[in-house]
Amino acid sequence: MKINMSFNNKFLLEGYDNIDPFALPNDKFGRINCHPDNLGLIVNDGQAEEIIANSVLNYISHTKLYSTLKMWSNKLAHNGTLEIFYIDLIEIARLITTNQITENNAIELIYGSQKEEWDFFKSSISIYELKMFFENSGLIVEYVGKKEHLSKIKVRRK
Repeated sequence: MKINMSFNNKFLLEGYDNIDPFALPNDKFGRINCHPDNLGLIVNDGQAEEIIANSVLNYISHTKLYSTLKMWSNKLAHNGTLEIFYIDLIEIARLITTNQITENNAIELIYGSQKEEWDFFKSSISIYELKMFFENSGLIVEYVGKKEHLSKIKVRRK
């Protein structure tokens, strides 16, 4: 099973089960309604070949962040991969202090656009802390990268 998680139809991938907590029954895009912190509803432990979380991490409550990351890791089959793209607050702070981003742009990146009721962020984590979490969880970190305010990490289950 390949899983692609995104919010509000941002990134649909062919050949994946596209997960979106705002998908309606009989969704015209074929999305499955499931909140990313409750992935156990659609996949058992050890069954996912690949999980992609694209712009999802920041929407998960900081009180559930580590348990959600652990749950995602547990869903991976042996040799399965987890790829996470998210907004990194540490990088936003760096960009502000080096005058590479305006304060107004940073505010929207930190809190979400809030143009829709659902579009506000609940958490963040530095890419370094995320890397340490996965290493301490026994996963192999294959890639860590940053571009502007975005961070990406790819890990593999042994």
